[in-house]
Amino acid sequence: MRAKIHWKTADEGGRSKPPAPAEWWETPYNPAIRLHDPTEPWPSQEVTWTVFVRQLAAGSSEREWIADVRYAMPEAPRHELRAGRRFELYEGPHCVATGVLLEE
Repeated sequence: MRAKIHWKTADEGGRSKPPAPAEWWETPYNPAIRLHDPTEPWPSQEVTWTVFVRQLAAGSSEREWIADVRYAMPEAPRHELRAGRRFELYEGPHCVATGVLLEE
């Protein structure tokens, strides 16, 4: 599914720079994702899953991406990837990016 991602700066608790975009033959970046239900308070205590993130296009800055986001595990709840859902990407306990899922 396509997503718009904003990478947090180091001052915001994120990364000094976004991950390097992977070529098609390379393993894409694989953080944990936490999806948020718009009917629940932000942030909610939802389960996290590992995803593959591959940049499709640059946004208005180095920290803005349009990316393909896919679950890394076959048993992950694919039906939860719906357009309009907000999410956070984590490296360990650190939230390094926020985003919103777009149309497929």
